[in-house]
Amino acid sequence: MPDDLKPGSKAPVIVMANGFTGVKEQVLPDFATRFVNAGFATLVFDYRYFGDSEGEPRSQNFPLELVEDCRNAIT
Repeated sequence: MPDDLKPGSKAPVIVMANGFTGVKEQVLPDFATRFVNAGFATLVFDYRYFGDSEGEPRSQNFPLELVEDCRNAIT
């Protein structure tokens, strides 16, 4: 969240996730910081089965579930 965002105020939001097998700690924090500094609220997340996300089997890529994860993050 932007530091100067007043309580009860709204900010545009950017939702970010790495492609396929990447995790949120790779590259995304640098971009997210720049977006926050520009006044955007930014959500960075890991797809299920990767990084800090839960679920089994680990490190498996199911494209339709990636889409569902993006939709859930936006919601």
